[in-house]
Amino acid sequence: MNVLKMILKGFLLLFMVLLCFPACKETPKAEVISTAKLNEWGEVEEPDLPIPDWMEKDTVKRKLTDTLVAYAISYATDSTQRYVLYPTIYSENDSIAYTILNNRLSNIITRITRPALELYLEYYFADGDLKYIRHREWNQRPENCGAREINFYLENKTINFVRERHVVLDLNEPPARIAFKKLQPSQRTIDVLTKDKDEYWPAIIGIVEKDLQMRSSQ
Repeated sequence: MNVLKMILKGFLLLFMVLLCFPACKETPKAEVISTAKLNEWGEVEEPDLPIPDWMEKDTVKRKLTDTLVAYAISYATDSTQRYVLYPTIYSENDSIAYTILNNRLSNIITRITRPALELYLEYYFADGDLKYIRHREWNQRPENCGAREINFYLENKTINFVRERHVVLDLNEPPARIAFKKLQPSQRTIDVLTKDKDEYWPAIIGIVEKDLQMRSSQ
């Protein structure tokens, strides 16, 4: 009986100690809050790149050009002076559509298909002068799958500002994901960009001018 009483007293003492000292709680870990912005695909959004010294800093001019492009697209939709050609620049799938406004070129939309490469090139004019080019390409080569968009702003036929974006793609992945990439000021040199701008232009404008001459003689 004495042993039993001692055991009961021990349990009672332990119970009283537990009441006096609450159970230790695990110290909560500090919450880590990320300040990185994510795009619609859950990828970290890249920071803004600097504007190179040679580029035009006037944003008003660019906004005016953007307005011109929006108007040209809207006008082309309803215009009766829109002509579609199917020349073979690189393949029989190539096409050129151009629109005339006030007896002058308003825009030219071109699709070019090369082996493992599709290009969509858009040219916009103001009073007959080329002001803006949108160059989009989808490269489907296994060793270099990707999509690129380059926006050229021009003044007196010379590049004064360029924005571009690029995304690496898996083989056979469509290029839609590039739409969620930010357009950034190009960090490439003006010589390299001019080469991109001029690569297909002579062939395209040559075809359009030839068609215009043919139509004017009819």
